[in-house]
Amino acid sequence: MPKVAWLRIIWNNINLTKIADRDLTPEEVDEVIQCPYDVTISRASGRRLHFGYTSTGRYIGVPLDIIDEDSVYPVTAFDAQEPVE
Repeated sequence: MPKVAWLRIIWNNINLTKIADRDLTPEEVDEVIQCPYDVTISRASGRRLHFGYTSTGRYIGVPLDIIDEDSVYPVTAFDAQEPVE
């Protein structure tokens, strides 16, 4: 999947706490936001959902709120089932 050019990823105490609770770092989440393996729309929330591998080898999902053409807000992140090739 080609790199996605988000210029601004919005972090605050809420989403930082959610990813920390799953032993993820903002850098790992950023890797998947910027260079996803797969992108889809969540059936549950309607949010854009990026899936991909972190540099540490974890396969995660990151639901995003699109703020504007340059900015996204990662709602949370979670370990996801790896795709079957």
